[in-house]
Amino acid sequence: MKTVPIIFLLASLTLAACAPSIDIVKPVAAQDQMVKPEELTCQSHSDCVRIDKIDGCGCTAGGFDGVANKNYEKTILERIQAAHPDTNCPTVMNGDPACIGVIPYCHQGKCHLVHKH
Repeated sequence: MKTVPIIFLLASLTLAACAPSIDIVKPVAAQDQMVKPEELTCQSHSDCVRIDKIDGCGCTAGGFDGVANKNYEKTILERIQAAHPDTNCPTVMNGDPACIGVIPYCHQGKCHLVHKH
């Protein structure tokens, strides 16, 4: 009767190997300034959205993007606009890993930007 535990173990290892791994991107200072902790809460990945221009410029203009719960997106974008009304951004893509290949992701009840493998 040792075949059941061995089969279960093999199935568990196979599932673990197939699960995607994620690398959580460390939030930039502007993320903490523009997004309140309660605006990061989530229950599923679809709750989270990438917030363009979290620092007033965004990844496509030399700055950074952020992340938040989609229900707060409009409020956060208005907050960013009020904080950075006349920001003069460079016309250059930010090559920082925090900008390249990241997606919004719900992890342990909080929205993050992540690299998913």
